[in-house]
Amino acid sequence: MVILNSSQLKKCKSLVSFVLIIYILIVTSFPLFSAFGNHNYSLQTYEELISIKNLFETPNKADPEINGTDYLILTPDEFYENIIPLAQSKENKGLLTKVVNLTDIATSPSAENISEYIQNAYDNWNPAPTYVLLVGDVEFLPAHYMNGGPATDLYYATVVV
Repeated sequence: MVILNSSQLKKCKSLVSFVLIIYILIVTSFPLFSAFGNHNYSLQTYEELISIKNLFETPNKADPEINGTDYLILTPDEFYENIIPLAQSKENKGLLTKVVNLTDIATSPSAENISEYIQNAYDNWNPAPTYVLLVGDVEFLPAHYMNGGPATDLYYATVVV
């Protein structure tokens, strides 16, 4: 049986995904009919669900309505080349993935610039990011300091809905 958390359930918002989830919850093994013949699938993980879902919903990246990403990776220039294999892995699992250098956000990015970028992505991109990965420690990625407290990246996750 596949158990989904709230972010994974948000990802499965189409009718096709909903039907697949119902089948999985009821029988865990179901026939999938396609132009290439009949196939039986037994899904055990969320990743398997997404790969089957993508048979029906592969996004057309050339579509002007698709200007966003499922998986947003924000990285300093120093780590850009090293993060590409992870991005490709996420793409292979069916997640639209975008890697953004921090210097593409601002010449000298601040915590506020990065927070605003994430908020803008959530508000205006289609699809809005489901996952955001921040790469680097405080010497590479600016941290928030609130009310004299310790440095934190917690506030990057406070997206206003």
